[in-house]
Amino acid sequence: MTAARKCPRCRRAAVRERGETGRTIAYRVFADLALPDDVPIPTCGKCGATYFDAATTAALGPTLKNQYNKRLLELARVALRKIKPHLSHRRLERLVSVSQGYLSRVQTKPVWVSAPLVALLMMLAESPVAQLAALRRCWASAENEGSEEHDRTDGHKQ
Repeated sequence: MTAARKCPRCRRAAVRERGETGRTIAYRVFADLALPDDVPIPTCGKCGATYFDAATTAALGPTLKNQYNKRLLELARVALRKIKPHLSHRRLERLVSVSQGYLSRVQTKPVWVSAPLVALLMMLAESPVAQLAALRRCWASAENEGSEEHDRTDGHKQ
């Protein structure tokens, strides 16, 4: 076991690499991404302060990326379950412009999903009927954007 380093916060010699349950970290879009219990992070045993040096940060990179992707996938699956009674996966795929069968794979396999897609699915799942109608209206109004009615550079109809 290595000797404990001095904690800058409480000034005790109690900083050691520790693995603990219930730890979270701010990472990308998440303020509270869960860290696996077995990941050692320099932590003060007295005051609980954590310290991320360059080596710890580099070692945590793949773990954080994995946890981030798992959480995005979980959120996408929850959103898809809420949307499913209102719209089939195939129609939703067309509406959000993803490949055929992709949302079924998201629902059943460990695939990578992007944060923007998950955000869109979560917004649609908040109020599926209203949000899906709003998205359809957006796409319908976009069809007119290229028409002569919208040729003016200021966006107003002629």
